[in-house]
Amino acid sequence: MNETVLLAQLDERFKKELPNHTFANLDSHFFISSAVLKEGFIGTSVERLVCSCIVDMYLSWNNYLQSLIMPNPHNSTNLEESNTFTDDEKYRFSQLISHALAYSSENALLSMKGKNRAEFINRASDFWEKTYKPEVIIALEKINKLWVEKSVEEQKKEPKHYGGTV
Repeated sequence: MNETVLLAQLDERFKKELPNHTFANLDSHFFISSAVLKEGFIGTSVERLVCSCIVDMYLSWNNYLQSLIMPNPHNSTNLEESNTFTDDEKYRFSQLISHALAYSSENALLSMKGKNRAEFINRASDFWEKTYKPEVIIALEKINKLWVEKSVEEQKKEPKHYGGTV
C-alpha cells in the first residue's frame, strides 16, 4: 500500500478511535507512524497500536538504563558509560525502570481483560513527557560529554599502529 494512503488511513482512524488524544504529540514521542510504515498495515485497533508503541519505547530505553546500572563486564563501552554515573543517578534509573515496567504490565493486563486503554495512554504519555524522557536526556547529555571529551583526548595523542605497516 502507498505510504501516503496508509498514513492518511492512520490519521483518519486515530481521530475516530482516539478522539481525545493528539496524534502529532503521541507520534512525536512514540513513532507510531514509523511502526505502521514498518509493518505496512495498521491492524484492527489503533488504541492497541498506540499502547504497543508506548510500551516498546519504554522497554527499549529500560534496556539501556539497565545497562548503565549493571553494565556488561565484557563491554568496555558499557562499563565506561556506567562509571560516569553516581549511585544516586543509578538509583534514579532504577526508579524510572520500575515506573516503565508498571506501565508495561498494566498494558498487558488491560489487553488481557479487554479494557479500554485511553486513560493508560494519557498517564503513560504524560509520564514519558514530564519525567522519563527528560531524565533520559540528562543521562544522554552526560554520556555525550564523556565521549566528546574522550574523542578530544584521543585526537591529542600520537597515533599508535597495531601490527602491519602504515
